[in-house]
Amino acid sequence: MREERIAYFDEDYPTSWINRELSKKLADELEHKGFKMLSAGGLRDWIIERIEQERARNTLAVFLQDVAPDTILDRFTPEALVTSILIR
Repeated sequence: MREERIAYFDEDYPTSWINRELSKKLADELEHKGFKMLSAGGLRDWIIERIEQERARNTLAVFLQDVAPDTILDRFTPEALVTSILIR
């Protein structure tokens, strides 16, 4: 069982192939099931906090948009914030 479950959805950020209405519907359903919804900025802060507190293990993050926001894909290198949480 995951200790923490979050989902990323931000209407101010683009999506590519996934339909925005479907993405929103999935966000509403996951929120109803206890997932905490995070915006692009909230997702960045959440990742940084998990890394600093070494709490990345046993968390689940669902991306409801198929384009990573610039808040976590802050550079096109292995040091990008999005990759930092994957190796914790």
